[in-house]
Amino acid sequence: GGFFLAAYLPNLLVLFGLVTEGSGVADAIQTFSFAAFSAVPIAIGVAVLRYRLYEIDRILNRAAVYAVLTATLAAAYLASVLVLQLALSGLTRDSGIAVAGSTLAVAALFRPARARIQQVVDRRFYRARYDARQTVEAFTTRLRDQVDLAALETDLGAVVSRTVRPTHMSLWLRERP
Repeated sequence: GGFFLAAYLPNLLVLFGLVTEGSGVADAIQTFSFAAFSAVPIAIGVAVLRYRLYEIDRILNRAAVYAVLTATLAAAYLASVLVLQLALSGLTRDSGIAVAGSTLAVAALFRPARARIQQVVDRRFYRARYDARQTVEAFTTRLRDQVDLAALETDLGAVVSRTVRPTHMSLWLRERP
């Protein structure tokens, strides 16, 4: 931003008529300021990718899930409309019942389909997050049955090391009063 501002300020001299348009100096100033202007989107792209700004991985995850979900639900809707129209053609000539039934069926499929597609996308593209979630779920299942404090401390340390990968870990237990 600072580079762009510093490069664009001399262009104001041309805009306000302090430097004659068409001269070599004015052309050089305008060319340099336009080049600086094109550096802004490049700098934004580098910042987003380098520092993981705006959680772009989450945006891509959701875009992938909803694109596949939309295609799946559209295919299911079209198939169910066609099947119901064929099945109900002898009873009714209007396709309103087929459309209403298909709409209800697809609406009922939305949540389970989204959860299943999210699970597949996480397993395929976000393996670390999927593995961490599986590890934490397995730990909570073992936690319900664990009564030995030393074994629980060891198990907790292993789970935290696998999922979070900290450089240092310590566990503080409050003593009973």
